[in-house]
Amino acid sequence: MKFNQTYFHDVFKRSKWCFAVIVSFIVFIFFANLKRFNASPFSIWNVYSYPNKKDSFSIYSLRYNHNKAYNLPELWNHHKRMMFYYTIEWYHRCAANNFQDPLKQSGYNFINKRGVKRGWLIKKIYNTSDEIRSYPVWLKKYMASNIDEKIDSISVYKMLVYYTNNGELKVAKTNKLLSVH
Repeated sequence: MKFNQTYFHDVFKRSKWCFAVIVSFIVFIFFANLKRFNASPFSIWNVYSYPNKKDSFSIYSLRYNHNKAYNLPELWNHHKRMMFYYTIEWYHRCAANNFQDPLKQSGYNFINKRGVKRGWLIKKIYNTSDEIRSYPVWLKKYMASNIDEKIDSISVYKMLVYYTNNGELKVAKTNKLLSVH
């Protein structure tokens, strides 16, 4: 490709000042990236990944039909995994809060500051204690529709895990959160 057929040639012909700014920017970014100076988010590795600084963290594991692991690794099944992982954490927080939504009180405070009748709005926004308690049954039905298999039982475990110095993932502690038969 010849220079006179490029975008830069067109810019150079129209405005030498603009061309100088663009080339200066490209050169600056190039040398800044070589020095690992975070001048642009496009080429610095730590924008896209970073070392895990936590000593340990929690993960959830769902087992069904007597110890089969729920695993849908395909990208096109992400929405199915998401419904389990997002909702189980919420359920666990509600269960630890006596089956009350932990955000409900802050919602009351927020709505009261705005002068809105809260009874009507709160009933629409937050789940009741009975609805929260029915989550395990809903989860069992949801999982059955996801894997196209009859489910006799499900169990959800919260595992505290950590990485060893060799990079192996080890389980430090396992707690059973719920079980439905």
